[in-house]
Amino acid sequence: MPFSLDAPKKIRDKLDSGGLPRDTPEHMFAGYGNGKPCDGCETPILAAHVEYEFDAAEGRVIRLHLRCVGLWEAYRRRGEAAAQPSAEPPPSGRTTGA
Repeated sequence: MPFSLDAPKKIRDKLDSGGLPRDTPEHMFAGYGNGKPCDGCETPILAAHVEYEFDAAEGRVIRLHLRCVGLWEAYRRRGEAAAQPSAEPPPSGRTTGA
């Protein structure tokens, strides 16, 4: 199995605790894994798997499986959207009929 089944929870928890960065990386590289562990799900990224790699702001190298980088990106962006106030008022719940 290329990644842990509990990867979504691990990645959310790591984003919440600061174990994974929330900042957008300046550069991201993709290639094949070499057996080093995924910083998201903690399972090895094997040579048959795509590995995404980037330098975090604090100088740490982050490595993620293809699936894990997608989860990280989705959760990271969701957090950014939740942190920014909406310019539109919430819907009133009423509909107009024709």
